[in-house]
Amino acid sequence: MKFPITTGIMITASTAFLSSVSQAQLGSDTLVTLTMTGHLETPGTIQKDGFGKPIRNGQAAFENTWTIYDKNGNPTQQSYEYVSQIVKFKISNRDLLQQFQIEGIINDISGWSLKAVEKAFILSDNPEGIEGDNVPRFFITKAGQTPIEVTDFMRIDNSAHPSSVKFTATRTNKYTTTGNLLTSIPAVTGTSSTRTAMHVTIGELDGENLELYAIADTTSRVMKVGNDIADFFQGGKLVSISGAIITQEGAVAVLDGSWSFTTPKIISDLSSIYPISAPN
Repeated sequence: MKFPITTGIMITASTAFLSSVSQAQLGSDTLVTLTMTGHLETPGTIQKDGFGKPIRNGQAAFENTWTIYDKNGNPTQQSYEYVSQIVKFKISNRDLLQQFQIEGIINDISGWSLKAVEKAFILSDNPEGIEGDNVPRFFITKAGQTPIEVTDFMRIDNSAHPSSVKFTATRTNKYTTTGNLLTSIPAVTGTSSTRTAMHVTIGELDGENLELYAIADTTSRVMKVGNDIADFFQGGKLVSISGAIITQEGAVAVLDGSWSFTTPKIISDLSSIYPISAPN
């Protein structure tokens, strides 16, 4: 399992069984779609004067206090009120791109896409077995522009994960009539489905870094690409995302939602497209 986490299973193979001569950074990229909703507590009333009357052109307020007096100036009633309401807001790809524009990373949001990029786990480079631990890097891309890495703004970290795995490997050898090895061809098939507890970080959105928890439902497939036998992410979704943030105004915003990933495109050499030498 490759993205956004690995299965954690152990796959073993001998050096003789799996071999690779490729030096390129084999990997994949996939479009990412954010669908998140924020819930923010906001003021539910306006400023009032000392007698409980709304102040003309008064600002929004959470609380007010006032006192009512009798004709002799004696306080007959003292009041306090606290009023709030929940306002919902969205965090979509557009909202994230607008944040990147505010940060000065891009000049406008037109034509930009959000992608996750991951180096394939090459089984033939890890003959003693693997316990995968790859996580993606995130980029924004636009035709005719150099991709810009935004992993500092959004990140996925692994946690616990059970998996359903099926992996088989065979090698077919052919010999000459004198017993000399003529050809030796490896073949592999493998799939995995994983449900994973994730720790998700999304960059500053009008406040401090937002740390969330999520469940990832993903699949992967082992295949042979050129001389490499590799494990590739095949699509999935981060669901049940939830968490909270303290905004710059000191309010608490609670977020929930999902990140979805399309079926990736296999790339023979990531470094020919993305400005990184070895994405994790």
